[in-house]
Amino acid sequence: MNDLKEKIEALHDKDTKENYANLKELEQLSEASNSLYRYFDEFMNMIYSEKYSVRLRGYILLCKQAKWDVDSKIEKTIDELLEKVEDKKPTAVRMKLKALEDIVPYKKELNTKIKTKVLTIECSKYKDSMEGLIAKDIEHLVDIIDKTT
Repeated sequence: MNDLKEKIEALHDKDTKENYANLKELEQLSEASNSLYRYFDEFMNMIYSEKYSVRLRGYILLCKQAKWDVDSKIEKTIDELLEKVEDKKPTAVRMKLKALEDIVPYKKELNTKIKTKVLTIECSKYKDSMEGLIAKDIEHLVDIIDKTT
């Protein structure tokens, strides 16, 4: 448990290859077991960080917990989560849209709300090179929702 706590704390550190590997390891752990679900509130706090990488890590791991969410925490925080999809950084938007895919199969009752929100994202506020990619990511997420619902 101490090792796990250290890995969670390291998510607040600088964006490095080591921290990326740490995130990937925690994502895999989240897929395999509910051992990170108890850190839901910590992940939630991370999405408000000033640091782009911390916001993103928290968002990704938060969405991964949908599979284990027996306390309906996702339902209680979905408005905040969806508000945070839009980010100053277009790469963060793309990764958050991808992370939302982890919620779709486990929280079908939220799919309409997720779809409605992502369809309102104003892609044109991002650089031309990113605008089309974000639009495709939205379309992909909507397709997944439509197939799941």
